[in-house]
Amino acid sequence: MRQRPPVFRPAAVTAALLAALALAACGGSQTSEDDGRLQVVVSLPLFADFVRQVGGDLVEVSSLLPSGTDPHTYEPTPSQIRTIAEADDIFINGRGLEASLEDAIENVVQTTPGTVAVFWTAFVPRIAREEPNLEPHFWLSAENAVKYVEVVREALSLKDPAHKSEYEKNATRYIDSLRALDAEISAAVEEIPPHNRKLVTPHDAFRHLAQRYNLDMV
Repeated sequence: MRQRPPVFRPAAVTAALLAALALAACGGSQTSEDDGRLQVVVSLPLFADFVRQVGGDLVEVSSLLPSGTDPHTYEPTPSQIRTIAEADDIFINGRGLEASLEDAIENVVQTTPGTVAVFWTAFVPRIAREEPNLEPHFWLSAENAVKYVEVVREALSLKDPAHKSEYEKNATRYIDSLRALDAEISAAVEEIPPHNRKLVTPHDAFRHLAQRYNLDMV
């Protein structure tokens, strides 16, 4: 059976992962020789914003997929494989959204000590636990986006504890803005008559947004 790479758990970090992070710390994080920033890799460009909002000037973020690329079928280039291998942390949505990337990241992490892969969808609530093919676009709900940011905060703080307070401060500011957005959207929806609260879309990706704000997808 294929093994998953190390996965970060924000609420209760497993002993095995703590040991892995401790070994990585002993060897020094894989930071840029020029400026010492943490090297972070994300799958999609929009996820880079989550990391930059928390990490600020302390991180250098690389996105693997160009804008407009289908994440389901994208194959990483050899240079991107090297970028993954040189990263301190790798953030990927998971749940099959970036299937080809998941395979590549698993292969790299298993052979690169000190690199930790974070699968965001391990930390967000499921719409239907019995559903085998769960829709993976969790972040489209602002409530779930907060959980993504919390995971970034904890992962960066473990990798770079000297700047934990800065990561926490940045994350708090960004989470406050996301919660304000969540409240704004909820208030706007409340002004719509219940029978008209419909979301017209050809893609099932907006299911999490529709559930959060009690919209009927059509």
